[in-house]
Amino acid sequence: ASLLPFLVLTAYGGSYWLSHQHRQQRTQIQDSAVALARAVDRELRGHMDTVQVLGRSRQLQSGDLRAFDELARDAAAGSGAHFLLADVTGQQLINTRSSRGAPLPMVADAEGYVRTMAGRRPHVSELTLGAVAKQYLVGIRVPIEVNGEIRYVLTYIPRAHAFLDVVKQNYLPEGWFAAIL
Repeated sequence: ASLLPFLVLTAYGGSYWLSHQHRQQRTQIQDSAVALARAVDRELRGHMDTVQVLGRSRQLQSGDLRAFDELARDAAAGSGAHFLLADVTGQQLINTRSSRGAPLPMVADAEGYVRTMAGRRPHVSELTLGAVAKQYLVGIRVPIEVNGEIRYVLTYIPRAHAFLDVVKQNYLPEGWFAAIL
């Protein structure tokens, strides 16, 4: 009977300590998730800005696709990224992953392509098997207006490990893992 109050107090103290540890761990998980989400958003914003700047080039606005192909290839050189320009039907016109003059297929993700044109704003694609690359890719698509009408969709395909690097650069405690959905 004399040990009973001590056991109850010990059980209560242990329960309180475990609850406190659980709250701390939950806060740490939430903070890590927010930091990772912000880092991924920054990465996407940087890619989106790149596509929008290239999409406003005078070569593309004037319809000089040969000059735009050179500009896109120069922009992609050494980065491991690629650009893809398609017309309103989804036919690829330029793909910096392919050699110049090679026949190009239709875009791989027709649904996302149509969604980009209908929304008239940038769109990040789902993970899609690329028609030329034959590997899974994520594309940042921007509709390109010429004289007030959408004439093209320019897609920027970052290098395969761009987002993996973002995850790796964010501190995760030992044994934790992260995924981008």
